[in-house]
Amino acid sequence: MVNTTPQTSQKHSEATLILDQNGLADQIATVHLNNQECKIGVDTSRDSIPDPAKTTYLTLSTHILRLPREIRDLIYAQVFNRAPPPFFDVFWPEFGHVWLPGCPGPPCTCLRHLPHFIDANYMGRQVAREMLETCKTVATQYLIDYVVGGSQLKAYFTADAFHVGMTRAELFGDLDLVVEFGEFMYREREATHGSDTDLDSAVGMLLNLPFERPRKITFDIKHSHTQHAHMTHALRVLGPAFRGMRDKGFDVRFTYVNYDLYLDWEFGPKAWEWSASEWLTNYLDDVFTSQSVKDEWKFNNQNFETEESLWTIFMNELYGVVGDD
Repeated sequence: MVNTTPQTSQKHSEATLILDQNGLADQIATVHLNNQECKIGVDTSRDSIPDPAKTTYLTLSTHILRLPREIRDLIYAQVFNRAPPPFFDVFWPEFGHVWLPGCPGPPCTCLRHLPHFIDANYMGRQVAREMLETCKTVATQYLIDYVVGGSQLKAYFTADAFHVGMTRAELFGDLDLVVEFGEFMYREREATHGSDTDLDSAVGMLLNLPFERPRKITFDIKHSHTQHAHMTHALRVLGPAFRGMRDKGFDVRFTYVNYDLYLDWEFGPKAWEWSASEWLTNYLDDVFTSQSVKDEWKFNNQNFETEESLWTIFMNELYGVVGDD
């Protein structure tokens, strides 16, 4: 009898059989008690990693690596095929996770707030990396963009955050990118969260981003205070990256939120086509149709002048539009 079953179906059946017999995907996705204690415990020393849990997972990884890569990929996909998909904890780690750019691990505990099955301390570097590669593929089915702070861009683009030879930029590179610059907007003489050095570094990183597709890159500013003494300087520094990335072919956009002034503005692709007079016209259209005008207690002459000056700064420093037609 001639076997007419496609080879891919044979591989799929073989993988299903392995999953049914050994429950490898369930074993990977299950957090044992010892491992859970390591993940959420307050002790951040390397000695806090329980040896029994680590040994169990490393042994499991050894068994997995004996399988063909095609079957391993099916097992990894099964790990992420859960509700909710566990990759959300990769993108937005819990328990105050901090991305540390200089950690030489493993062994280390800087991955302790990430899912255990991408922690190289437990799964080994190869399995952890292959898991992340599957995560990258699956995530695009659920997520649109990834948000990173402007002062963290250097670490985002260069740091081996998972200790497997993969940066966050590589892992999240198929998603649109939102860069938050609100930390650089502060009152004059006020202590800053982000330094000018970080701002210059962010500009350099963005300008060096190679163009591969018309990816959406959003420059985002959110802050609370009504004064913006540093706004002109910060946007003047950001301007070359903002315009330069668009010149490369990226879909560059700008969003601005000021909680104290009740402002929530989104500047899409059409803003690039506005002349100086159109900037003024569109600003007035926005003001006199906004809820802030209807609610008089939110609106006064001082706020009007502040908002108008903001639009002028955006027009001049980000979009490079100066003066009248």
